[in-house]
Amino acid sequence: MDTGGEFALCESCGMKHTKDRLEAKAHESGAQADSNLTDIDSLMQRGWASLENSEWKAADVLFEKVLKINAEHALAYIGKLCASLSIMQKDELVDYDIAANKDYQKALRFADANYHAILAGYNLTEEERIDKKLDKLRQYIATRPKTQRELDYEKAIIKYEEERKNQKETKRAYKELVAKQEADIGIKQEQYQEAMAQYQAALNSNQEEARRRKEQSDNWKNQGLCAHCGGKMGVFGSCRVCRYPASTPVQIDVPYINPPKAPQVPPTIQMDIPKLTPPTPPAIRLADIPGTVIRFCEHNWKVLDIHDGKALFLCESVIEKRPYNKDNETITWKTCDLRDYLNGVFFNKLSTSLKKMIAETRLENNKNQWFGTSGGNTTADKVFLLSIDEVVKYFGDGGQLSSKNREGGRRKEDKNCSTSVARDEAGTVSWWWLRSPGVDANRAANVHCDGTLSIYGFRVDVSDGGVRPALWLKL
Repeated sequence: MDTGGEFALCESCGMKHTKDRLEAKAHESGAQADSNLTDIDSLMQRGWASLENSEWKAADVLFEKVLKINAEHALAYIGKLCASLSIMQKDELVDYDIAANKDYQKALRFADANYHAILAGYNLTEEERIDKKLDKLRQYIATRPKTQRELDYEKAIIKYEEERKNQKETKRAYKELVAKQEADIGIKQEQYQEAMAQYQAALNSNQEEARRRKEQSDNWKNQGLCAHCGGKMGVFGSCRVCRYPASTPVQIDVPYINPPKAPQVPPTIQMDIPKLTPPTPPAIRLADIPGTVIRFCEHNWKVLDIHDGKALFLCESVIEKRPYNKDNETITWKTCDLRDYLNGVFFNKLSTSLKKMIAETRLENNKNQWFGTSGGNTTADKVFLLSIDEVVKYFGDGGQLSSKNREGGRRKEDKNCSTSVARDEAGTVSWWWLRSPGVDANRAANVHCDGTLSIYGFRVDVSDGGVRPALWLKL
């Protein structure tokens, strides 16, 4: 009990105490406040460390303890938000739609002016979120040094274009040569036809002259005159003019006319131009690309390639399970149900701004490399599945595909397989469809749960096939 001294009202309990007692209570309160601050700092540090280690539940518990000490701690609410979204850094919040999240709203409510502005910057529209990530890719394209493979590719492209130019020039010169040859032949044919007409006319004239002379000779002979010249015959049976005896046969001579020679047609000019194969562009390693993952349409998408002002994205996870085609029938990518779904129902779910950013892509649907099954006609798609060629290009290949070293006869397996393993949204490993055909036209190739590439394929009506959409975004 306090004795003596001056009394005053205690703000903590509402009772009167001596000044000495009040000073002691104030000291205790300050010490407790310092202790609370120390606890909060420790808990927050442990919470962020748990996030970095992907320990989402542990992080949530630690941030919740902070809020029990200080229910208006804005950063603790952000920590809980990161834990609920399973992300390691606050900056990753820009990839998510967080406007309606309760933890985010409370953080805004209790943040001071400066931190409120930072938090507001996390809440972007889908178009802003995508564009912010694409900016990193644009900067990367503009500033990164080119790899030796890319420099070699550029040289190969220049050489290829030069060869194509030379081929075009050769073809043009060939066409001109053929046209000139045809024109020359035409002129010679016309000259020959004209000479033939003159020859025929002269031949007819000669025949007419021979007929006329024979008729004249016969008339002379019938009149008792010389059949040779029409002169009077002498007493001894000889012509008094030409001295030919009457018994001498009459020779009717007309000049011989040589027929014109037909023009010689030269052999057809043969044009043998080798087929040019364009160089294959080098695949850009994902490790070389900053910000390789962008979140949109409620999924994370990984950059596989950057080319001609566009970036190829593949969904990181299997978004759903669907058959390649509802019926077991002869089918190709162009006519299958999964293509209709991706470019119809799935595409229509996307935001208008995202649809505008997606480029329509011309897809070459090559035949199966091991079994020769036709892949069907070329298609133009907004959303599609990867092909066997593209999986090999972007996830690696030990050369087994090109060498046709199919030990088991069904799948390609090498050290690169782990890079193509996929999981569904629940985190369970799942196999996924490719658009390429399998061993026959009612099977489609796929990637197994262990990442091996099934060239043989599964039947198209198998219903638990994973779907990993791919698309090109305009940069």
